[in-house]
Amino acid sequence: MVGYRDLWDAELGPLREAAEVWTKTAYQLQELGERFARDTVKAVRDSGWDGPAAIRAFARLGYVQQQVQAAHAETAAIAAQLREATHDFEVAYQNLRAVVEEVVAAGLKVDDHGRVQPPPLDPKASEADKHRYQRLTELAEEFQRRVNTEVQRATDADERVAYVLRRDVGGDRATFHAGAEDAGPAADARRVLELMRKQPPQPGDLEVLQSLLAANCGNPEFATVLFNELGPKGTLECLGDQVYLAAATGTSDQTRRLLRDIQADLGRALATATRHHHLDARWAQELKRLGREKIDIGVLDYRPYGYQLLGNLLRHGSYDAAFLTDVGRDILAFEKEHRGNGRIWEANQSPLHGMRLNLGDGGLGYDPVAGLMEALSHSPAAAEDFLRPNTGNLDYLLKDRHWMPDVGIEQAKDANADNNLGRDALGRAIEAATRSHSEASAEITAKTVQILAEQRHVPENMRDSIGHMFAQHVADVNDCFAGISERSKNHDFLAREAAPGEHRARFNRNQLALIMSQVAQDPEAHVAMSNAQYAYTAVTFNEIAASGGDLDERRQAIVDHGKTSAQVFGVLDQAYAEARKANQEEFDAKHNAALERNGIVTKYLAEVALSQVRGSDLVKPAVGILVDEIVKRMRQDTSADAARDIAEIYGNGRDRVPELAQEVMWNHGMWDREQGDPPSILLKDGKPIPPSQWNQDQATAYENWLGEKKGSGEEIRAASQEIGESYGSGRDRATEAQGKL
Repeated sequence: MVGYRDLWDAELGPLREAAEVWTKTAYQLQELGERFARDTVKAVRDSGWDGPAAIRAFARLGYVQQQVQAAHAETAAIAAQLREATHDFEVAYQNLRAVVEEVVAAGLKVDDHGRVQPPPLDPKASEADKHRYQRLTELAEEFQRRVNTEVQRATDADERVAYVLRRDVGGDRATFHAGAEDAGPAADARRVLELMRKQPPQPGDLEVLQSLLAANCGNPEFATVLFNELGPKGTLECLGDQVYLAAATGTSDQTRRLLRDIQADLGRALATATRHHHLDARWAQELKRLGREKIDIGVLDYRPYGYQLLGNLLRHGSYDAAFLTDVGRDILAFEKEHRGNGRIWEANQSPLHGMRLNLGDGGLGYDPVAGLMEALSHSPAAAEDFLRPNTGNLDYLLKDRHWMPDVGIEQAKDANADNNLGRDALGRAIEAATRSHSEASAEITAKTVQILAEQRHVPENMRDSIGHMFAQHVADVNDCFAGISERSKNHDFLAREAAPGEHRARFNRNQLALIMSQVAQDPEAHVAMSNAQYAYTAVTFNEIAASGGDLDERRQAIVDHGKTSAQVFGVLDQAYAEARKANQEEFDAKHNAALERNGIVTKYLAEVALSQVRGSDLVKPAVGILVDEIVKRMRQDTSADAARDIAEIYGNGRDRVPELAQEVMWNHGMWDREQGDPPSILLKDGKPIPPSQWNQDQATAYENWLGEKKGSGEEIRAASQEIGESYGSGRDRATEAQGKL
């Protein structure tokens, strides 16, 4: 078993190198076998040689050829397992470090045994301190689960590869073992079929089954043989067998983990088969027929619908869009035909306490639509097609559908619309569907805002996903707040006409402000939207400044965009600050953790922002410098003085855009040269020195220059002040949208 310290101190280089060497060796053996067959065996057979000696020679050549092929199969099997283990170890290693960084940022600590603990509570602590300590304890428990998950990931990889290596020798140590695990995709698929049909499984069968599925689930040949042989009925029955075994009294935790992994890898294998179009239309039609029927899984008084079993396969892997859309539409059609809004699944749960159809995380698995939404979140193309407003699916899922809790008895009493697992998956599906700027994506984005605004509520566990949706459509958000259709023709370069093939989402401004002000209460969403807004503003400012043309027009264009951006920040900060008042420490920890976790996302959002500004290729170097500062500039510090912190949020938000506008105008020399130049201390070879390179004397000289009446910097100062005044109107808009004025 891998321990916390084992994983933390792991040196993965040797394992990675071993996987590379074994992979290279497998290729070399494959080439050797091909050359031997071509240059030796074929040449001898074509020579016309005949007689007893020739027969013996041919037999010997055949044996050698068989051994070379077996050597390749055995080596390829070991290489595949080492690659899989390397990948899992690297993921666990990196994720563990990321979790520990979040732990430290939250004011907690991890000991050498991997235990996450809050600092000791002062015996003289006040009631408020005790309350905060309780929140820290709950946070520690959540972090502990994440630490345990990564340690278990590494343990599973270690046990899997160790088992396969021990099994690999075979019965004859003097020959190569062509029957090794992963002895070729088709052979492995037949071995999986054999193991699946053995009920109950014998000791060791599940380990072999899990190993074969893990090594081959992404292989089209393996997936094709497996599912065409199983057929839809056999696939669902195998899932039922696993559910039955997992629920059986006396099943060990280790066996349940194996069954969890088998279910997940079966899902990935089915996804592979659909992506490569190796399952014909009859297979899909039969699956849909069986999805509407109840399946015997060996439990006397319970039979799940086929779709309830299938939904837990759909959670794993990236499915073909056409397959997923076809099956998904039939699932919704079936539930609408029975009880109208999804209650058919809630009515068909097992009476056995603790029985679950989903053997992994994410609920008990009785609601197949939750699994469908998870699948859509992995397939943006399918999500776009499925959620396009003209299908009616988006309206139904957001407004009319009953989302069952899908949790155990203990958790059901606390289940509500704000923590429902299915709605959480729906949020991720919407996020995936709005990732592009296609016509469907724009329609889904706009329709989502409209529906949620009509309900005047965004469920809490959907807010992070809707925040990412807004971040991906940051240009559309800014166009709405700017009243883009009212723009002067003198500023037409700000109109950001959609590029060919791209479409814009159009919102009602009040509805947009309402939903943004709710979504921004979630730290993850606030980080995503703020980072996107900051990046988009930086890109747009630089594009305007670098565009050439009349100085006054460029300055006014920066003011126009700056006022819009300041309004957006006002909306975001007003909502976030209100939510933070009651949960200061928790919010700061989540905020900073989200910043660190979203480092890559931040760069992605900056690229999204960049792509939405025409002519931005002219300013990419400057944008790169600014984007690198985003996370650093937006980190939130925790303090015991909550009132002061809230004031700082507003102060930082109010100053953020004006300061950025000043920086861009300064870097591009946008001062009135008829009024003279800035102090020479701020220039190098006649060009402005970037603020990041200033010393204290230069910073003071700059502030004095901006403050000069009728000086060359007066217009820059005036422009930034005008921008700053719009921040308050954004805050007011958020408050008004929430109905608090």
